[in-house]
Amino acid sequence: MKFIFIFLFCAALPFNLFGKALPSFNGIRTLRDNFGFQVLWSGFLEDKKNVENRWEGIVFGPFGLSFRAQLLDKRLFPPWRDWETWQTRSGFALYHQSTDSRVVYGHLENWGLISRTRNVWTHGASWFESHRASNTDLKTSISPNTKEAFYFNAGTPLLELSTFFPQIPFTLEANAHISSTFNSENKNLLQGDTNFYASKRHKIHFEWLYSEKTLAERKQQGWFSKKPYLPAREMRFCAFNINYLNPFCGFSADYANSSIFSLGKGDYFNSGIRIGSHPWRVSFAADGATSRYAGENGTVTGSGFRSAARFEWYGSKNMRVLAETKLQSSGAGKAFDRSSSRLNFTFPVIRGFLIIPSRFVIELERDAQFYNAIEDKTSMMLGLKAGPLRAAFRMSFTESSQSELNAPIMPYPVIPAERKREEFVIGAEISAPIKFITLNGGISYKKHDGKEAVWNKSISATARGKIGRITIKIFNNEKEDAISYSLSWRLEKKF
Repeated sequence: MKFIFIFLFCAALPFNLFGKALPSFNGIRTLRDNFGFQVLWSGFLEDKKNVENRWEGIVFGPFGLSFRAQLLDKRLFPPWRDWETWQTRSGFALYHQSTDSRVVYGHLENWGLISRTRNVWTHGASWFESHRASNTDLKTSISPNTKEAFYFNAGTPLLELSTFFPQIPFTLEANAHISSTFNSENKNLLQGDTNFYASKRHKIHFEWLYSEKTLAERKQQGWFSKKPYLPAREMRFCAFNINYLNPFCGFSADYANSSIFSLGKGDYFNSGIRIGSHPWRVSFAADGATSRYAGENGTVTGSGFRSAARFEWYGSKNMRVLAETKLQSSGAGKAFDRSSSRLNFTFPVIRGFLIIPSRFVIELERDAQFYNAIEDKTSMMLGLKAGPLRAAFRMSFTESSQSELNAPIMPYPVIPAERKREEFVIGAEISAPIKFITLNGGISYKKHDGKEAVWNKSISATARGKIGRITIKIFNNEKEDAISYSLSWRLEKKF
């Protein structure tokens, strides 16, 4: 199967080189017809702990072709000690821009359908905007749990179907992709998608995914371990997506099914819809999973159901109002016991005043899964502007309460008769640009019930130039009660 996809990619490459560029929501992608070169060096240094480096080189060629080589490095600081702990990863990729075809080898990062159906309850609500098309590329940081893999993606140029079917009364264009991933764990992972563009105003996207793999053996950590021993198990996984978009509304939905030997089958679905354009938009989202559902990585997510709604309004002078709420329960048909709500107000641009507000945000959260340990959290933020200066003031507090065993569950925060303050946090941040350097400072006060109050302070400076940025940050380490520092950088140059 691997050699079949290599053959298809190489056979389609000469045809793809002269293909029409794919349309995007921000306009037509441009192709680079001459040779060029780009180098990148980025990294992060943590106080006396780890230092990470990322080196990349990209060669741009004619017909939208480019080649990318990457080297990742992670080691203890200082870098010349404990060489046994050094970690190094390398990767290579060949891209074709107009058809989005690619061949990638290294430690891969997936997004789109495969990531939306994995660890589903750690993601946000399944809004229409979160349904991105699937793709795979090289990771930009070292992850010890990933293994090297090959990824092949062969795409077609944008074809004008109206020329083949003259009876179609409107302009209809389409393109398709098929891809596969191979590594030591996956026996087979296939993906495919098809896009239709009608009259340059309507887009329909279909996508599918199928995977077979052997889950590794899980050993028991101890006699009283919560995770029992599990032998190697066979797993099958499939998922589908449909997406429709026009200038006024959009709809998208995913469905996934998993089957693991000795565990059984599980299902997951999500959907998102958006109605409206400028100046207002309304969005709805919902997703749910059964108790035996597992993502493509084999992790069982647990049953649950979640629904969400959002309203957005755009006014003049960059004014924006966003209100959203999310409700979650332990399964479809069960009472909601968790909620999260947010109101975000962006003030219009006002000139002629010394200090003006820029943004106000308030968030309310409740977790009432256990009647004897209900937790409510309230967070607020106010942003201010004074010329080039930016400031933000934050405050949050967490309270716990109890309810009767058979009392109805209130998913939204209420003021109970008896409540206990668990945590209180207040802080401020300020940012000041001075030519090519931006200074940032912050201070916060944190008081947890039964513990001593903690003051957190930090100051950082970021220098930006034509080839990138360098940031140094000094802060007090709450756990070690000492002054710590970090250094990060990103430098790149095009030739």
